[in-house]
Amino acid sequence: MKVPRRIADAVAGAEDALDRLKLAYKERFDRFDPARPVPYRGWGRPDRLVLRGRVLEDDETGFEPEAGLWTNIRNTIRRLETDEIRGALLKVTFRDQAIEVRADDEAFFEVRFEPDPPAEPGWHEVRIEVVECVASAHVGPVTGEVHVTAPDADFLVVSDLEEEHERGAIDELLEFYPGIPLLLIGDSGQRDPEIYRSIALDRPERVRAILIRDVTTPERDREVHGIAEEVRTAGVPMFLAADSAGAARSAAEAGLLAH
Repeated sequence: MKVPRRIADAVAGAEDALDRLKLAYKERFDRFDPARPVPYRGWGRPDRLVLRGRVLEDDETGFEPEAGLWTNIRNTIRRLETDEIRGALLKVTFRDQAIEVRADDEAFFEVRFEPDPPAEPGWHEVRIEVVECVASAHVGPVTGEVHVTAPDADFLVVSDLEEEHERGAIDELLEFYPGIPLLLIGDSGQRDPEIYRSIALDRPERVRAILIRDVTTPERDREVHGIAEEVRTAGVPMFLAADSAGAARSAAEAGLLAH
């Protein structure tokens, strides 16, 4: 049953109000656990790096065999309720270049570097530390990773992006890596086929191929097969497979993977 919009809005509003009350309580009585930067895996090209992440409370309440049942239950709940640290000021360092960045109201941060000299293809370490925030204690510095893609790469693999921001994220990759085509991988049960079709029709020269794991009902299968024919007509290979192994076989047969 679909939840009425006004009920969903009311629930979301109540959650926001509770979050504000909890935040005010923690700020008033200094009840924050230590702040820890949590970097996501970054990406980049030799002349530009991107690292994103979030600042969270570091709850070290692990399992303690000697503590008793209720203490461990309480600690488990605390781990599940780890909160974000909003507005934290961070210093992010790559090589000898340091950039200060402030986390937003949802505790997310993003930093971009323009290395000089350019970074070599491969994995590189980035150092992140808290400069100031509402929590009185900080954990770190922590180390993040950024992968630099070679400008002459055959293609980039794109998979498992968020369904809400997927098209925008792919457009960002197309702009960030000019000249490198994308291999798009997804599931038929989500909106991947429709999103990938729109990209293939708009920018067929930038899509190396599309691989879809066909995991849905016969009715949905017919829709996806129709999308595949439309994409192939535009000159972009699109493969449907029953599982990941089948998708890998299709990719190998298309010359995208080593046999």
